[in-house]
Amino acid sequence: METPVSDDSFVQKGAAATLSIPHIGEPQDFYFLLLPKATMLPVAAAIEPLRIANQVTNTKLYRWYIMTEDGAPLRCSNGMMVTPDMALGALPSDGMGFVCAGVEPQDAAGDITLNWIRREHRFGRKLGGICTGAFALAATGVLTGRRFTLHWENAPGFVELFPCLKPSGNFYESDRGLYTCGGGHAATDMMLEIIEAHCGAYLASC
Repeated sequence: METPVSDDSFVQKGAAATLSIPHIGEPQDFYFLLLPKATMLPVAAAIEPLRIANQVTNTKLYRWYIMTEDGAPLRCSNGMMVTPDMALGALPSDGMGFVCAGVEPQDAAGDITLNWIRREHRFGRKLGGICTGAFALAATGVLTGRRFTLHWENAPGFVELFPCLKPSGNFYESDRGLYTCGGGHAATDMMLEIIEAHCGAYLASC
């Protein structure tokens, strides 16, 4: 997968490092697939902990990229247009992809997106859902037999559409590498757990 974003952009210049952590190898990459009418707040809430972790350590611990189905700008639920970094493509073996949705999630994912989720899941890539991304994951069978959650407001409609699946009432869930969360700042809590697993509790608590 091409990554057109310059690596220099992931660690802000002039930001004073306040933490020192042991060398942990190559950066961990995250790919956020925005579906039509995705909600911007939880996407930003997921990315900001990654940015701040890089900033306070002055280290490129994480890289993040925005994707849309065709690589074209996408209009979010608040009416703003977001220009992605790339179109859908195969995730790197050590990358993690989040499906990000918002309002009207039952209609947000087309066949290209659903086939992409199935393919990445089949190849063992790490996947997750933000806000109402669970709708697309459920449609592809990814959530079968797994703990998961989504935005509480959409839970009744989800259960009606997928009666064999039951989301939890938690802000976020982690089940064998599958991460899902509700809206708003639930994404921050979820990402802090991922950072803690990667770099330790001290960085995650800062």
